[in-house]
Amino acid sequence: MLAQVSKLALSLGLMALLFVAALENHWFARGGDVLGKLTAPRDAAIVATQTPPSDNRPAPVPRAASHSGFGLVELAPNRLGQYETDVEIDGTPIHALVDTGATYVALRAEDARALNIDLPESAFNIRTQTANGPSMVAHVRLREVRVGDISVYNVDALVARPGALSVNLLGMSFLKKLESFQVADGRFVMKQ
Repeated sequence: MLAQVSKLALSLGLMALLFVAALENHWFARGGDVLGKLTAPRDAAIVATQTPPSDNRPAPVPRAASHSGFGLVELAPNRLGQYETDVEIDGTPIHALVDTGATYVALRAEDARALNIDLPESAFNIRTQTANGPSMVAHVRLREVRVGDISVYNVDALVARPGALSVNLLGMSFLKKLESFQVADGRFVMKQ
């Protein structure tokens, strides 16, 4: 009887190991994010490494589905399973990748200039560590960050040096001011 229980335990252990291996295989095949692409690539927290299309704009993504007056926005994943959206910062539109792994909203220097954020070299005084090595960024505070029907005020952000960031990141300094955010039915849902 003990031998049969041991064989059964060994069989169950082997099945569990095979299941974990299959799940891990699926996980890596989908880009390494077991949460259904809740986060961007691990190095996107500061420097996104994906090469955008030749026109330097990401491929078209579905527009944010806003539920007028309810402060609710749903984002469909792009073809890579990431969540991108158009964002208005102080009334100026930019494009950003939602990144729950980024502590702050991070702006490309080129987009910061379009937002009338002109920083002297001395403003780049915060050292950050990225997958590509150390980098210096500047801290700014944005009056209003708007996505669809959601508006958040006084949002801390970091501005990267020119050429250091390939995509703007909508990070936790924005997301943590929401009532909630989650992935539901494959969509990134933000609620204010």
